[in-house]
Amino acid sequence: MRRLFRALGVLALLPLLLAADSVTLDKANPNPDAKANVLKGEGTIAFPPDGYVVGVVFVANGPQGNQVTTVRATLSDQDKKWKAELLLPPGKYECWAMMVTLDVSTKKATVHETAKKGVVIK
Repeated sequence: MRRLFRALGVLALLPLLLAADSVTLDKANPNPDAKANVLKGEGTIAFPPDGYVVGVVFVANGPQGNQVTTVRATLSDQDKKWKAELLLPPGKYECWAMMVTLDVSTKKATVHETAKKGVVIK
């Protein structure tokens, strides 16, 4: 009987585990086009079925201490993509993207976050 409940539990969670990410960080390019002190981020967004995307923010943490730098990303509704550039001093950073969505039926905002990527700015 326990095996049956475990199997049902795994099957119930499977759609959540396989669901597409609502926001992704596909590229984190330090010094694009030989631009010094620039970190360019790009990714995709998924629009919620019962709401809308409020905005996406590109975030970098580093190089010393907990200095956090953010910039609001430009969204392309047609391509379902976002992009942004941060101006940063040289050093090692962790970067990620955060998206806020609003569910119109519940009137609740949700923050979605990507995995963090390490980059070096020159």
